[in-house]
This record gives sequence, C-alpha cells and structure tokens, in this order.
Amino acid sequence: MLMTHGVKVHDNNTVVLRFDAPQDPSDPQKKIKQYKILYTAQDPSLEGAKWNEMVWTQPADAEEQDQVTVPISPENFDPETKYTLKVVPEGEIDGLPSHHVVFQTSDGIIPPGKPLLNIQTEDSVIRVPAGADLSVVCTANGTPPPTITWLDKDDRTVSDNGLLKVNDIREGQQFKCVAENPGGREETPFTIYVAG
Repeated sequence: MLMTHGVKVHDNNTVVLRFDAPQDPSDPQKKIKQYKILYTAQDPSLEGAKWNEMVWTQPADAEEQDQVTVPISPENFDPETKYTLKVVPEGEIDGLPSHHVVFQTSDGIIPPGKPLLNIQTEDSVIRVPAGADLSVVCTANGTPPPTITWLDKDDRTVSDNGLLKVNDIREGQQFKCVAENPGGREETPFTIYVAG
C-alpha cells in the first residue's frame, strides 16, 4: 500500500500532496512514475460517492526520488470544503490505493501583503552634474500588486507610473517613491545632489 505523508493546503487553496514512491512491480529496480489521484467532497464510505480523478506523471527528465511531491491547482477544489483523497500507483500492474487523507480548503483569499520597494540605483542619493537629465525606475512587489507613485518633498505627485524623470537639473531635489496596496504603504526617500 502506498504511504502518504500528508496534504498541505496553501492560502490560495493550492494543494500539495506528498507520498513515498513505491517500487514498480514490473521492474523492482525502478519507482512507479504515474499516479491516479482521486478526491471527493462527499462521504467516501457511501456507495454512490462521486470521486474526481486526475492523473499525475513524473516528468521524464526528473531524477528518481523516494518521495513524490504533487502540486494540485486550486481550480480543482471548492473553497471551505472538506475533501477525502487517495492515490493509486499506475503501471502495467496497478498498485493498491493509499489510505484516505482528509483535508480542508480555506476561503482561498490571500491576505494583502505589504509592498516591497526596489529603486534601480546603488543607493538613495545620487550626484549629477549641473544641467543633467536623470531617469530612475522604482518597482514594487506585493499582493495585490501595489500602485507606485513618485512624490516631491511637498508630497505632490510627480509621476504615477514608477518612472521618475528630471530634466535640466540645476539644484538639489528630494523625492520619495511610494508603493501602496491594501496590505500597507512603503516609501523610500531619494535625493539628487548637483555636483560642482
């Protein structure tokens, strides 16, 4: 019988199944590479329980492992639902099914995450010669994707697309890049000095 190590349900309801790879009965030197995964939201002890079925095959170029990890897309599951799952090794001779594993999906909503900022310069201070033009890109990652805005020292918006362009720089200037989403707000200062 195939031994499962459990199911992990991620916040977005991606399900990751782990189990030991059994020996292939037709070639004991190899592990089985194809599995039928059956799951149901109904009571599995009922005779008419409807089992959903999917087949997972280990990629041909993957190194043979003693343990198999199968990610299953959240589109296969309803939110906030209890499921029973079992795995059947497939080959010239099908193996015995694993014991039933029970898991619960969540609402599938990923809570917002505070943005992470990245300004594409070595540091937040840059020196330029008088009359120079400068472009600086500010990017941010987060869930959901944040909005990115450049503000001047008086908090007026100078760019709302992540790209700060300053032309004919004659004196020092201060800006800040701001990334914002429902998870929070992150900002970083940026100073331009005129050299010489």
